[in-house]
Amino acid sequence: MTATRADTRTALRIHTRISAYMAERRPGELPVSLCYVDDPSGTVIIGIPDASPPLIDQYLRMFRHRIGAWPRMDEALTFLGCGPAFRHAKKTEYNRPLAGGLYITNPTGQGAKAQGTICIAAKHGGNAGFVTAGHVADQNGTTFYQPRQSSVNDWMAGTTSAVTAFLGQASSDSAFLAAATLQSTSTQVGVQYNSIWKNANSNYTVTGVAAPPTVGDQVSMQGAALLAERNGQIAAVDATIAFQGGGTLDHQLLATYQSREGDSGAPVYRKLNDPNVELIGLNVGAVDTSTMPNPVTLPQNSPPLRASAKSVIA
Repeated sequence: MTATRADTRTALRIHTRISAYMAERRPGELPVSLCYVDDPSGTVIIGIPDASPPLIDQYLRMFRHRIGAWPRMDEALTFLGCGPAFRHAKKTEYNRPLAGGLYITNPTGQGAKAQGTICIAAKHGGNAGFVTAGHVADQNGTTFYQPRQSSVNDWMAGTTSAVTAFLGQASSDSAFLAAATLQSTSTQVGVQYNSIWKNANSNYTVTGVAAPPTVGDQVSMQGAALLAERNGQIAAVDATIAFQGGGTLDHQLLATYQSREGDSGAPVYRKLNDPNVELIGLNVGAVDTSTMPNPVTLPQNSPPLRASAKSVIA
């Protein structure tokens, strides 16, 4: 919908009222992601999920009811299709309590680091902690930080206490890290069970473990390498994968979502009614599948990752 220029006072009044609506929106009311006065056109820009004419008519009726009306107000509004706003890189920043989807690192010397993603908070041997990929955690006694080691802040997250034999033949590439006891406070790092980072303001709730998926099932992955949640489909089940550098994993899943370094350990899940999800497994890597049907197509100018790559879920 294209608007006509409104006088400055009217445009500012409309912007103020719609901004108040956005801050006070009630459950069930239509969402607005963006509102501002566009100086060149003299109109009020409204960002909504679906800017089709029937939806715009609903928004106009709702605005008249909720914020009042001015002469020619409808003509002063420009509606644009707009997704929800999100804060950048929050899952790679400091987060407590610990939950799935958060970025963890281990300094390995000379500026290098191991990095990965928390899959889910858990208990092992009566100890609270979290699960990530075995090849990230490496070996017992390795300490990880969330998001990183700091000379100022006590950001220790956990220490590896159990690792699968991922360098041999196994069905899982996973590890458990016991939550750290902070030197600064002598208290244990808090973990949030059954929880996966969704955005800066909310988490998914894990209601249980999903039934074994089948080819074509929709899945999602919340890895720390990118801000965005990745989505795709199951491309193969019961796969055996031999990894470069050693190790063979049996009974794996392949999926078409995009993954890369830093996503290892990330939770993979099936979405239910928001915010509920069912856990499927954890992301452990990728494999080139150039001869498989329906290769995944990556966005233009994406980081190096062949378009025929499939992500591996343990």
